[in-house]
Amino acid sequence: MAETEGRESKFPFTVKHRHAKVKIYRKTDKYPFYRIAYRAEGRRVVRNFKTYGAAKKEADRIVRQIAAGKESVATLSVKDALAYKFAIGKLAQLCANLNARKPDLTAPDLALSLEDAITEFVEAKRALGQARLIEAVKGYLSTVVHVRRVPIRQAADECLAERDRLTVPREAGKRPQLCVSA
Repeated sequence: MAETEGRESKFPFTVKHRHAKVKIYRKTDKYPFYRIAYRAEGRRVVRNFKTYGAAKKEADRIVRQIAAGKESVATLSVKDALAYKFAIGKLAQLCANLNARKPDLTAPDLALSLEDAITEFVEAKRALGQARLIEAVKGYLSTVVHVRRVPIRQAADECLAERDRLTVPREAGKRPQLCVSA
């Protein structure tokens, strides 16, 4: 209990910033963790910490977020905040990759929000069911024709060569695959 010496009489300790408050509760024999408690988004949030220092640091961070009107951020755990940062980073990488591969350089850059990405993913998974999304994408891409621009002269030469292949008999006395009346 050396960590809380001198603080025993102050518990629950209230951290204040402007109109926001976060309370820090001490350890007890029945519950050996420090707890912080506050209200965010209309509900009470309680989080646990092994040390008073960690609880105080988190209470200071949260009280400032609540005072700044960022209650939804205050309800995020560290794990949730890291997951959010990871998702935003992955979206930024995807947008950079797609913008680098766009065929029309004058087209505006693609920008995806996390909400758009999640909405699109949920719609796709709902339609697909238990199968993996990448398998559906690979199946789709295997059936899509990729059209590329070629000069008109090259296209005409390819068309005539294909026509000759199909309309000229391969062996003398044999019929061609197609009959073309001119």
